Amino acid sequence: MADLRIGGRCERHLSVKPCKQCAVEVMEPQQLTLRDVLRRLHRLIGDGTQKDAAEKLGVSQQYLSDVLNEAREPGPLILAGLGIERVVTYRTVGVREGGRG
Repeated sequence: MADLRIGGRCERHLSVKPCKQCAVEVMEPQQLTLRDVLRRLHRLIGDGTQKDAAEKLGVSQQYLSDVLNEAREPGPLILAGLGIERVVTYRTVGVREGGRG
């Protein structure tokens, strides 16, 4: 896909700036929630059918339906079709270093 971005760069030319050669607008990476991903997926489907969108993404209609109904998480094919990568992060929740609580 010509419009995929890797680390905020044009995949084809690895340019940090908008790529004039392939007219791809390069966007800074941003954190998204699952809800944001589902909104983008709904926009991709638009007025079309789930079947058409599933074919475009290279997944089954049932799998796409499961993702939209939050029964399954979007996998690599769906995320790539949306120009999104999955990143797992961890953070502290009120635990002090070297001890508990």
